[in-house]
Amino acid sequence: MNESLTIAFVVTAVYTCFRDGMILAWIRIIYANDWDQLFGLKVSKIIQKPIWDCLVCMTFWWGGAIALFAGYSFINVVVAMGMNVIIDKFLDYDI
Repeated sequence: MNESLTIAFVVTAVYTCFRDGMILAWIRIIYANDWDQLFGLKVSKIIQKPIWDCLVCMTFWWGGAIALFAGYSFINVVVAMGMNVIIDKFLDYDI
């Protein structure tokens, strides 16, 4: 349970850092604009979701990397995804 909570909170922190006005927002803006022009808006949105745009999608990829690095079980990532579904309902971020 602690591992899942750690993954959920770390991914939520990364997600928050990419929001407008935060420290990594400039990265999101630059790449999103480039990808919009390169791939088109629809494909660009699909690419952006697991990187910085969807908390639950991010948990699978970022949480998987954390679990692999920290030696956690994959079930912890799945539980963290469920936790982040709940956390996402409380966050009110609009890009």
